[in-house]
Amino acid sequence: MAPERLHDQWLAANQAHLQASASAIVDLLYRYAETGQPQTADDVAAALQARCADLKIGQGMPTAMDHLASIFGLTPLERRILLLCLAFQIAPRAGRWWSEHGIATGVNRAGIAPQGPSFGLMRDLWDDVDWQVFLPTAPLRHWRILEVQQPTALLTSP
Repeated sequence: MAPERLHDQWLAANQAHLQASASAIVDLLYRYAETGQPQTADDVAAALQARCADLKIGQGMPTAMDHLASIFGLTPLERRILLLCLAFQIAPRAGRWWSEHGIATGVNRAGIAPQGPSFGLMRDLWDDVDWQVFLPTAPLRHWRILEVQQPTALLTSP
């Protein structure tokens, strides 16, 4: 098979994988809204597996997320954080979730500003969130994969 065709197939498969992963994260947002209970790492892994099980990237090639995690040494929690931020960019249901859960007053019940996902949302959503992943020396911030808009208000800053 021609390298260009293989590359195109990988791009399409990777895009489908990212969309499915973002959808799984949005599913967890809705589950959290219904139950008010944080999700465990196993809950997240199961949701991602269920959404992505039928997707094949092809010939043992890693997804873009796998590659990024490998290069920058991202933990499973950091990968989830990145997927949550990505979901708000590529999954329309994430925006609907946000509008359905309290932004009419400018801040939702967890005290989160409406510009996007924040540490406060992540802390409420998952049971294993650790402040250390948001230190300026941690991979997500050190390599500027994610930037905190208001570092002095980390809990509510998107």
